[in-house]
Parts: sequence; C-alpha cells; structure tokens
Amino acid sequence: MSRLSNPNLKNTVTEDNLARSIEQVFQKKYVIPLYQRNYNWGVEEIETLLQDVYRAYKNERSANYFIGSLVVFERNNGQLEIIDGQQRLTTITLIGTLLNIIGFAPNLTYDSRPEVERYLKTFFETRQAVNDFDHVNVQGFNRAIDIILTCNLDEDNDSLLCIKTMDPLAKTSFAQFFYRHVLLIFVKVPADTDVASYFEIMNNRGKQLQEHEILKARLMSRLQNPHEQHIFGRVWDACSQIDAPVHKSFNKGELSILFGEGYDSFIPEGIAKLAKEKKGSSTSSRSIVEVLFDQNKNFNGIKFNNIEHEDGLDNTLDDYSAVVDFPTFLIHVLKLVFKDHQVPLSSDNLLKIYDDIPIQMSDNITPMLFIGKLLFYRVVFDRFTIKSAKGMVDFPSFDDDIVAGAKEKLEDRWLLKRPVKRDKKRKSGNGSLEVLRTVNTFEEHQDRIVKCLSMLQVTYRQKRNKNYLQLILSLFDPENPDSLKLNAQTFLSNLDAFIVDQYNNIEAKAFEVEGPNHFMAGTQTPFLVFNFIDYLYWVERHYHNISHKIDSNFNFTYRNSIEHHFPQVKNSDLQIIDGIDTAPLLHALGNLCLVSKSANSRLSDRSAYEKATDHRYSSGILPPKRKIMYELTRTVKEWNVEQIQQHHDDVLALLGRRCEILDLKIS
Repeated sequence: MSRLSNPNLKNTVTEDNLARSIEQVFQKKYVIPLYQRNYNWGVEEIETLLQDVYRAYKNERSANYFIGSLVVFERNNGQLEIIDGQQRLTTITLIGTLLNIIGFAPNLTYDSRPEVERYLKTFFETRQAVNDFDHVNVQGFNRAIDIILTCNLDEDNDSLLCIKTMDPLAKTSFAQFFYRHVLLIFVKVPADTDVASYFEIMNNRGKQLQEHEILKARLMSRLQNPHEQHIFGRVWDACSQIDAPVHKSFNKGELSILFGEGYDSFIPEGIAKLAKEKKGSSTSSRSIVEVLFDQNKNFNGIKFNNIEHEDGLDNTLDDYSAVVDFPTFLIHVLKLVFKDHQVPLSSDNLLKIYDDIPIQMSDNITPMLFIGKLLFYRVVFDRFTIKSAKGMVDFPSFDDDIVAGAKEKLEDRWLLKRPVKRDKKRKSGNGSLEVLRTVNTFEEHQDRIVKCLSMLQVTYRQKRNKNYLQLILSLFDPENPDSLKLNAQTFLSNLDAFIVDQYNNIEAKAFEVEGPNHFMAGTQTPFLVFNFIDYLYWVERHYHNISHKIDSNFNFTYRNSIEHHFPQVKNSDLQIIDGIDTAPLLHALGNLCLVSKSANSRLSDRSAYEKATDHRYSSGILPPKRKIMYELTRTVKEWNVEQIQQHHDDVLALLGRRCEILDLKIS
C-alpha cells in the first residue's frame, strides 16, 4: 500500500482516471459472483489495512492514500461483477458501515448466497454484528467486525486507540479521510472479456498489483501509437527482470538494434527503431487492463531465434540475485532522470515519489524518452553493480568452522559480469553458432573492484538509502553511450573516494563525541569501520606487498554482529595499570571484530585465547582484522590491555593511511 499525494490529484479523481476514492467507488452497485470464495480476511489483513490508513491520516490528512486495486466486469443489468479485490472491497464495506460515514451507501450483494444477503441486510440496518446467524458462509463477518472495532489503529502508541472507543470528533475526522482520500485503482474490463479466464489469471497470481505495474500502465496510457506502446511494454518488462541480464529478454535482431553487433554497446535510437519496425506487424493497441494484467510472459529461459546460451562457457548467465528489487531500481532512475527534483532514496513509495514530481517536469520526459533512459541505466546496473550468486544471499559466512567446498563457494559468491556475443563451433563441426555469454566487466582491477563493491553491499545491505548505487549509476550518461567504456581505474577511484568520504564522516562524529581517544564505542561502532579496515588490509597486502597475515581468498559476507575479543563477561579479569583507566579499552576498536550473529552467540563467553586456538572458531576463512587479532593472541599467548592497545593503535594507523593505501589524492 502506498500514498498518492500529488496535490493535483486530490480533487480531480474522475471517471477517466484509474484512481477512485471510496466515495466514488460506492456510487456503483457491486455483486460478488458465485465463483468467488467466502469472505475470510482475518486479523493480519484487517489490522494492516486499518493501521496503514490511520498512519497516512495521521501524517497528512489532505493527502490521498492508495490501498490496492479493484477489477470489475459490467453485467447487462449495470451491476459490476467483482473479478479481483472482493476481500478488500467487502472489508471496506464493513469499515464504512461501522464508521457511520454520512452518505456511505454499502452497495454490495452476493450471488446465490441468500444467507449472506440476509446477514448483510441486517448488518447494514443495525451497524453491529449479527449473532443469530450461524451459517458457515457468514462466520467471517462477525469475526471481521470485532477486529475492525477493537484493532489498535495507532501501532506507534502504547495506549489502545480503536474505532469502538474513539472520540466522536476524531472518529468523524478519520471517517471522512477514509471516505474521500483512500483510493483504489479501479479497472473495468471490456464487455467481451472472458471473465472466467481473467479470474483464473488473478487467482493464479495470488497477489495484488505492484506499484511499478501501475506506474507502467500510467505511462503507457500516455502513448497513442500502439507500436510505441508495444515496445514500451517489452522494454519495461525486460528491465523488470532484475535477477537476470536484461539482454536475455530480447531476440537476436532486437539485441543488435539495442546494443550493437557485439551486444556490448548501447544504441540510443534503438528503441525508436524497434517501434518503427513494428509498424509493419499486426500489433494492436492494448487497453490499460491488458497492460496491468498481462503477466504471462516467461523470462525464465532464453527465447532467441538464432542465438542460444553456451552452457559450457558460463553457467552464471542467469544465476544471480541483484542487490535491489526493480521498484527500488526505478526510484534510483527517477532520481537521475529528474535531477532538479529531490527524489528521496529513503522511501519505497514509488507512486508517491512519481506523483510528487512537478507536472511540468514530468511532462517534459515523454514515456518513450523515459523508457530509453531506463534501459540505459539497466545496462549500467547489469555491468557495474555487484550480484550475489543465486542461493548465496544469506549463505553462511564461514566465520568459524569451514566445511568441504566452502572456500570455492565463497570465491564464487560475488559476480561482476557483462553480457557479450561470442562465436562457438557447432558440435557437428559445420560452421559456428552465435552465443550469449558473460565475461568479467573489467580486464584490470576486477578482483579489487569486486572486493570494493561487495564491501559496500554488505555494509549497506538495506535497499533504502543505497547511496553507493546512486553513485555508480550517476557515473554514466544516457546521452553519451560511450560513457559505458569507463575504465577500471576511474571507476575504482570513484568508489574508493566514496568509501573514504563515508568513513571521514563517521570519524568526524566519533572525534566530536569521544575526543582524541575515539572509537571506544563498543557495539555502537558502525559496521563500515570494520569492513573498511578489512578492505584496507587486503589492498595493502595485494597492492603494496605488505605482509599482513590474512587469508588471501577472504571475501566479504553479511556479518552483522560486533564481538568483543576480550569477552565482556570477563571484564573483571582486565588488567589494571597504575594511573591508567583501562576499562574503556574493553570497548575499544582494538578489541572488537565483526562476526555473524550465530558466531557471536557461540563466542561471547569464551576467552580470547580459546577463540584464537580452538580450530572450531579460528580455522575458517576469517576477515583480516579478526585473523590478525587471533594471530597476535596465539603469538603472545595472551590478549589483554597491552594487546588491545597495540591492535587499536595499529588499526588507527591503518585508517590514517587510507588515502595513501588507496592511491587517492588528499583534498
């Protein structure tokens, strides 16, 4: 569910628009057909709906709030048969009745279920649960009414706020917001629609329309040319398959037109050329309904006419997980396309973000221009962002005990590839066959760039505020396709500068709070600090030949718990030195390392020496900082104040050399 807060939409929701307020929706009469199941929404669905609506009401009472879709078919008698959305519409009917909204007409009936009809007639008259009906078809209504009346609307407030006990004035205000500002996407299918088939599609999908599907429909509705509409839909659908190279969704001819003969470029006029070529085909314009619900395309296999996947060359062509989902990627593209508007990366409300863009600004970017930019940035995304090998998103980090094959799996965890066309000899020996395969994105610095990108990803795992992704996309210009030829050193320098800038901000805040003896914050230390230290150790060893005793095949993984090497439970054993307060060293950066949560639970009460010498905890592929701490502990057979201070000073010195290690100019 998401908000639509375009001020121009608030008072202009018309018959011609997809969005309809509850007030407008119930100006029609609806019927639940017999093929629809009985009403069965429970606590989770009803509470989510009410709490989401109340949160929107509390945040901005004049804004609109979108809660889903309603798909209907108009019968000969004028009644609207509900194909999709009957559970939601029934719940809205119950809520509207219980809120006692002035002017609300609960125009809802059920086909061939007289017991339901009698129940609803009594409920609409009395506005309360009807307990003298015991039929199985009406049991869900009484349960739902109780949930609606007693649900805590404000989940952020410890005290109970519910419709049943709400102050009358507050209830009236909330009711009016619900009536006039809660919106549904209203879709009426054509008269010749096979209703049974539509219902089967909706039922098989098992989910409501996503916001990016609605945005696609809205943009396509601005196109009058059916050939442009067709190509727009093809390209949008291809871009939405975020966990596979966008190239996979096009045939051989389309690949050449869009990406050049080698499939490794970007042709700005390619989309327009495809739309022009479609004029000779039998393509016809699709209605908004078809745009919204034609989800039958299968992108799981390559469907090229004369090009096929070369199984023996690269089995990772379609086998990865992207770092963001498609809606989040769309938000990043919107921020780049509408540079003069502040698009927030902190939000996941795609439709609200789009509607907040000034109309004069969005109108300047035609749908065909936008889809071209979307495809360009999708190419950038495929080539220059890290991917996680399929099944490895939450793969164990092997912080502790290594298992057979773990080393190889970790080495293949992160992917940075680009699709290209290659020739392959036919098995028959007669001629060659064109194949689509992937190769490393860079010939130089590939390993270091993968290390850098994976460090950023495990640090900023959440899809929101993924500023490093915005940085990567911003390095390329859809008006200049040659920008895709960016060399490895320039790309790497931009990434390293971004990381240093992020660290500088953290260090400045730590110095401001803690003074010269900073980085004594224990578990409050940002994860970036640990990952940056590991990255610097790795770079210093591989690029400056410093003989740090670290695992050369170390890889970044999703370690998300801070471990005290000298355990907190044994703080009384920390050495006391005359005239020096050693207690803060327990929480110093020199005594901390990043581990997985499962490792932390096993290590928390172990002594530092036990952790460093027991193969169950120390024989795996460890991060550099932790590896060095264990090595020092084993060497001196102790880990106390002196060792903590020594390692603390070492890592601060390492951080102090950050620009030198990364070959960055100090500004």
